[in-house]
Amino acid sequence: AVPPLRLLQLFFQLMAVVPDKNLRECLYHHIVNDIRNINKNGKRDEKLNRTIQSFFHRIVVASAADATPGGEDSPADYAAKRAVQMTCDLYRRNVWNDERSVHILASAAASPNSSVTARALRFFLNIEEAMALDQKASEESNWAGSENIDLHLHSKKTKAKTRLILKQIKNRMKKQHERDGILEAERVDKGVEASKKLFPAIELLHDPHGLCETLLKRIKNSGSNTYKFEVKMLMLNFVTRVVGNHELTLLPLYALLQRYMGGHQRDVTAILAYAVQACHAYVPPEEVYGILKTIAHNFVTERCSGEQMAVGINAVRAICARVPSVLSGEDEDETNGADDDDVREKSTAWDVEAFVRDMAGYAKHKDRS
Repeated sequence: AVPPLRLLQLFFQLMAVVPDKNLRECLYHHIVNDIRNINKNGKRDEKLNRTIQSFFHRIVVASAADATPGGEDSPADYAAKRAVQMTCDLYRRNVWNDERSVHILASAAASPNSSVTARALRFFLNIEEAMALDQKASEESNWAGSENIDLHLHSKKTKAKTRLILKQIKNRMKKQHERDGILEAERVDKGVEASKKLFPAIELLHDPHGLCETLLKRIKNSGSNTYKFEVKMLMLNFVTRVVGNHELTLLPLYALLQRYMGGHQRDVTAILAYAVQACHAYVPPEEVYGILKTIAHNFVTERCSGEQMAVGINAVRAICARVPSVLSGEDEDETNGADDDDVREKSTAWDVEAFVRDMAGYAKHKDRS
């Protein structure tokens, strides 16, 4: 028999070299189904899984070493994109949902190739929602199957048929109770702290701080022709989500977010959402003050419309909920004996704090526009 890894290497070489769409799709589905069959019915070959995952990781790393930002895709880049897509599909099907798979995708997220990076970032940002939709579709199909009960209205009544009908009714009631429990759990609002723990793939990252620093440096140093605006937005979304989830201290991030908070900035509401999810209890208040002042200047002024002011106020309220330290004051005795510059800086901080308190109270007012 041909070893699976040797066959896998051959298929990847064919996919990378032969530019035939039908052949590539056929090889792709064959590889995914082959790996699924290896781990079918609870029989997992961990040694073979580690070997295949190491092979995928080598493909991604080799593509990242040869790629240049903004350059054209090579056969190695296509192989890396296919390896990333296979890992995403296998994670979504609960075949490879371990740290090794996340490490492959983290290496892809740090790749200079924008296509490989975008695929990996979309996985981290959307995989939980996709898996939840798959689970919901499976539950709906199970409910649809148990909903139809054959009552044998036009056939002869027997004890066996009566037992079968009672069994179907009992199964339907059980499914109904499970469905009602799931719907009730979805309606319960578990607050900010619970929402921060909804990303298990992000929680499995081995070096989240190093990955965020790499992507942040790439956003700051890349020109307009290096990465598309959509890819930069993906990077910002991923970095802010990882910072908020792992509660990292990445101070240059907040200054970069202020650059994208102009009133006429493209997708500015998404930038405000990224700023909110990048805030946590361990962010220094000085960094948050700058973001709040920028929001106040661009969104909460008399020249802004009611919709713009509502967006700015809601963003301020969400930031204050995540960083309560911005609402804490300092003793007045600390200003005695200080220099004029220090007093001026503290008075500015107090102005921001007063603004924060006013906006937080106004956001809860019933008559706000």
